[in-house]
Amino acid sequence: MIRLKILERQERYQEYLYLARSEGQTKQYLTMLGRLGRVEQAVTTAQSRMSTMEEAFALAQTLQSQGALQQALEIAQQGFTLPGNCGYNLGICESQYFPL
Repeated sequence: MIRLKILERQERYQEYLYLARSEGQTKQYLTMLGRLGRVEQAVTTAQSRMSTMEEAFALAQTLQSQGALQQALEIAQQGFTLPGNCGYNLGICESQYFPL
């Protein structure tokens, strides 16, 4: 995690992505893709690599901040099928995109 923070501060984003992926830091990898505006790549990668609600929640928040609301909703909905302890947060996140 320290190396990732250093790479981020140095704006060495491609190296950040390589390291995060190789070290199995899925949440950091996916959210950095989203922050870099690589939304479609983040969503596609999430479909095969995302394994927890927490990863889904972090990515959905990142996508929302990038203005990719439809993709954020898809990720939030996918997150409900994963193990984790942030179902309430995902529900709140989802209701922000499509309020009743």
